[in-house]
Amino acid sequence: MFCDGCGVAMAAEQQFCGACGKQIGVAPAARPGGAIAGDGRVAKHLTTVAALWIAVAALTLLVAVVLLAIGIFPFDRFIPRNLGLDDAATASGVATVTGLIHTLFLIGGIVVLAIAVVHFVAAWGLFHYAPWARILTIAFAFLRVLEVPYGTALAIYTIWVLMGPSSEREYRALRPA
Repeated sequence: MFCDGCGVAMAAEQQFCGACGKQIGVAPAARPGGAIAGDGRVAKHLTTVAALWIAVAALTLLVAVVLLAIGIFPFDRFIPRNLGLDDAATASGVATVTGLIHTLFLIGGIVVLAIAVVHFVAAWGLFHYAPWARILTIAFAFLRVLEVPYGTALAIYTIWVLMGPSSEREYRALRPA
């Protein structure tokens, strides 16, 4: 047996050439551009992961719209005036509670809207192989783990695709030059 890198004679059980150090018997998978790929998991599943994050972003956006709609809804107009609310202190208390409800739902809606926007941006970045998108998506996947069952399933799938032993190298190799 001879090394296909330098031509030195080798024993059959050797895994590396003693002269040049080339690994023998295992050929790495190569992409058409010449970059070495991993096990192909990222290339096979990245589009699916990005599409699922777009779907999650759309559902999160829907939740944000509902929260914002509740936050701007005029509750005080629908409180009957014949419930004995003629007392100024009671009317003031009702106004305070409805104001608090408006504020909480508006703040919640804005936070959820920001999360939806970040999800859209991360998915867009995954579609374009942006280096920051992989890290951002992994971070949000860890946050979504506690949203049983769908958030957990999405998080596990995302982490499996983007955090494998060769995932970072393969993800970088997928980027167009």
